[in-house]
Amino acid sequence: LAPAGVAQRYAGYLGGSGEDEGTGIAVDTLGQATVTGATTSADLLPPVGPLLRTPPLQAALNGPSDALVLRYSADGSQLLYGTYFGGSGYEEGLGVAVDARDAAYLVGQTDSPDLPVGHAAQWQAGRGTEGYLAQLNPTGTGLGYSTYLGGNGEDICQAVAADGPGTAYVTGVSDSRDFPLVRPVYQQEGMIMLAFGEGCPLQFSDVAPGGTFAAYIGCLACRGIVNGYSDGTYQPGAGLTRGQLAKIVTGAAVVTTTIALTQQTFADMPPAGTFWRYVEQAAGAGIVSGYTCGTVPAEPCDAQQRPYYRPSVGVTRGQTAKLVSQGAGWTDAIPATPQPTRSLAGPVTPCSSRCVNSSHPASAGGTAGSR
Repeated sequence: LAPAGVAQRYAGYLGGSGEDEGTGIAVDTLGQATVTGATTSADLLPPVGPLLRTPPLQAALNGPSDALVLRYSADGSQLLYGTYFGGSGYEEGLGVAVDARDAAYLVGQTDSPDLPVGHAAQWQAGRGTEGYLAQLNPTGTGLGYSTYLGGNGEDICQAVAADGPGTAYVTGVSDSRDFPLVRPVYQQEGMIMLAFGEGCPLQFSDVAPGGTFAAYIGCLACRGIVNGYSDGTYQPGAGLTRGQLAKIVTGAAVVTTTIALTQQTFADMPPAGTFWRYVEQAAGAGIVSGYTCGTVPAEPCDAQQRPYYRPSVGVTRGQTAKLVSQGAGWTDAIPATPQPTRSLAGPVTPCSSRCVNSSHPASAGGTAGSR
């Protein structure tokens, strides 16, 4: 609906041949709506193409009922991403939130013993219905983390909120007397309130504790700003482009500046391009700048004399992690020796307060007078 509530901007159905319901919605600064719910439809998602921009994280219904996550463009004309989420049992998505980087946080309930989990606070389900929390990356193509939440009773995560740095706050109900508690205020069954984001459990097989970039990579992983590859590696020596760097830096600096859908600061960064939003936000915050037009034949000046950002120019992933972490004033986020997978009831390895509460933007270095 329009702001005054008297005009309808868009409306439509999305469903398949089974039972489909929407139970939660969150809207980002661009007006994109992220929706969650539950479905029994094996034919819910359209094929990748005009109606669905990116391949789903989970393309098929895994059980009799799965949670769903859908993100729509600001005008409602396109499904930016859509995915099932579930195991072999029943899942329902009950709440969804979106952080400053457009990562989505999904909560709900499940009775599946094989829910997709990763970088989990709780890897295994109890004997009853479990709550869960999952973080999807901004494109909906990968999981930042996913975890069960519960004990041996009935546990339901009903709502979630996310702050700028990506800490998730979850509430719900539980009758599990063995619900794993951390610093509890009230220790009987009933309402539960949880916060995630203080620890740094993410580890990569090719990032040795105490290595050159380990502390900086840990700091970014702690905040959900970077993730590794599907094989468990981070590949710190691999190339990273200036476009990807803008995305990481805006997340590190928690840049939430609203930008117009037609805004274009750089001649080579047209609106709605892959990294356009992050580059525009970083430029607006004074974190990055570009190269003067006309200095090389391949970069002629347009009527607005706009500079060029050169999004494909590369830096290494390790250098980026160090640059962003140092620029933001963050300190060592991971211990000198590997830590075992932790449960909610176990010890927490905290990020320092500077790591999780940075209040100033990170600077990104470059060449030829550009950031």
